[in-house]
Amino acid sequence: MVWKGLPAIRPNDYTPKENQLLVELKEKQGLGWRQIAEFFPGRTLGALQRHYQAALRDKTNPELQPTEYTDEEDQLLIRLRGEEGLSWKEIFKYFPNRSKNALQKRYYTTLRHSAKLRMQPYTAEEDELLIELKEKQGMAWSEIAQFFPERGESALRHRYWAYLKKIPREP
Repeated sequence: MVWKGLPAIRPNDYTPKENQLLVELKEKQGLGWRQIAEFFPGRTLGALQRHYQAALRDKTNPELQPTEYTDEEDQLLIRLRGEEGLSWKEIFKYFPNRSKNALQKRYYTTLRHSAKLRMQPYTAEEDELLIELKEKQGMAWSEIAQFFPERGESALRHRYWAYLKKIPREP
């Protein structure tokens, strides 16, 4: 697409100079996206954000470069997410040298199953408690997870929506 009065720009082509400017404006000057967009005529604010997050953010910060996880990091991640049920936003604060995406990927692909979270079938008592907490007390999933130390928040949410919500019950 060619916009009148602007040079033709292919959406995914960013020059090294543009990448450098984008990193400079975002990381060193700390500008907001609207201010940054003014430096890139012909590119939308959303396109700049996506490009930065996908191609530049973690790659330009040497502290966020992929490194092996330590046992201490793994144990902390298991405790914060698997046992305490903290949100990713809260967990991210404990890992200043890791991106949120990297933490989520580590937890869900490597640690979740080794975190000794319960993988056995749900009991009738667990189902009843889950229904009670969600429907009658209206609790948030993070609060409900506190009652199920061996089950993850996501597993509880899935159990509720995929199975329990479909079972007809008396009011």
